[in-house]
This record gives sequence, C-alpha cells and structure tokens, in this order.
Amino acid sequence: MDDQISLIKRAGLSEAQAKAYLALIQHGSLSPAKLSEQIGENRTNCYAILDKLEKYGLAEKTEDKKTTYRPTHPSNLETLAEKRRRALSQNEKIIKDNISSILDVYYTHNEAPGSRIYQGLEGIREIYDDIVRTGETQYFIRSTSDIVTSGDLLRDFRKKLQSKGIETVALTPDTKVGRENQQNGTDERMKFHRTWMPKDAFPSSTEVTIYGNKVGFINYGETQTSIIITSPAIASAMKLVFTMLQNYWQANYPQD
Repeated sequence: MDDQISLIKRAGLSEAQAKAYLALIQHGSLSPAKLSEQIGENRTNCYAILDKLEKYGLAEKTEDKKTTYRPTHPSNLETLAEKRRRALSQNEKIIKDNISSILDVYYTHNEAPGSRIYQGLEGIREIYDDIVRTGETQYFIRSTSDIVTSGDLLRDFRKKLQSKGIETVALTPDTKVGRENQQNGTDERMKFHRTWMPKDAFPSSTEVTIYGNKVGFINYGETQTSIIITSPAIASAMKLVFTMLQNYWQANYPQD
C-alpha cells in the first residue's frame, strides 16, 4: 500500500490526499466521516481533502441520503500529472522571461553573484536562450578551437538574434569563413560587429560572452560545460576587459 500511496503522490497530491484517494478506490465510496476513520484525519480535514480530490478530477460527490464521494478512474492521475507538468513548464518560462525586475531589486541591496552550471548541448542551448531572453547586446570572445556543437543549434541561435534585432560585438580569430561573412554582407545583416585578432590570440576551447548583467562561459570541448554568472559588478569588469582587448587589437592588427 505504501508503494501505491507513493505513486499517487507523484501526481502532485499530499500524503493525506493520496491516502484518501486510495481509500475511495478500496471502498467504492465514503462519507467524510467514514474517510476520517480510514485515514486517521479529523472530519474537518476530510471535507477539505475530498473537496480537493473533486477539484483534481479524482473524486465525484454523490447525493443520496448523505453526502458521499466515489473515486474516478485512476487514469485521471495521468491527466493531473500532465496538467501540473504543463503548469510548471509555463511558470518556469514566465519566471525566466520576467526575472530581470526581481534581479534589479536584489542587486540594489546585495552584491553576491548567482551562478548556474550546465552540461552538454542542453547547457549551451540554455545560455543561447538566456542571451535571447535578455535582449541586450552580447559581447563575446570567440574560441579558436573547433566548436563541438550542433550546427542546427547554432543556426537557430543566430536566427533568434536576428529576429530580435540583438547586436553582437565580437573578438574573433582571423579566419577565411569569418572574412567571407564580413565581405558578403552576412555580418551586416546579423548586426555582427567584428574586431579581428590573430588565430593564436585566444587559444582556448572556452568562449566568453557578456550580456546585460551576466557573463557566460561555454566550453566547447569534450565536457561541454556551460556557466552563467549573474552579477552587475562582474559583468561590468568583464566588459572593461573586453573593451581593452578590442582597443588593442583594433590598433595592432589589420581590420580591413
């Protein structure tokens, strides 16, 4: 029985609600008073529990001589779990899209940075999506290592940047493909502003991206580890480092 209660709880029910639903299944129908005897909850709590089960679509009220409740089909547990999953997913999206206002208040009174670590291609996707959500110009230092990532993932990211009108200011290694993109107008269409640097200037598999109050590090090597640090102070410091490097290479490396 404990295994069955644990399973029912996975649909989002409390311990008492799970016990009540299982009791209804076992007995066919129960009044609040009889349910109280079965699950060890007081009668007032049982009224509230049964009301919740009815709202969840797991119980139906019957009106004969006295009010009783009968269980609905257990397949409704799947429906309830799916509804909760969708609601949680929607809430996650709403929080991600609107958390900036809360962060502004937080950093008015606190300086401690926040950080998130991800693994694999999904981690890279998370940083890409976060850049798009933030909607601010991104400044990044392109890795000189071969990028081990899905071409579709990168293309989708670039399309989103373009559709949102998000500008990119980049320090990139001097490559044939990069020069072609600059000459054929791809960079201009993408609002991609390059500063060239020698191929060996940044010999790292990790790319650095600064956007809004955040700094992202994407390791495109075998581990594909991604980190987002949220901190106005750290982002500002990294932006200064970026600007110093940009000024140096503009003055000391051919840009045309």
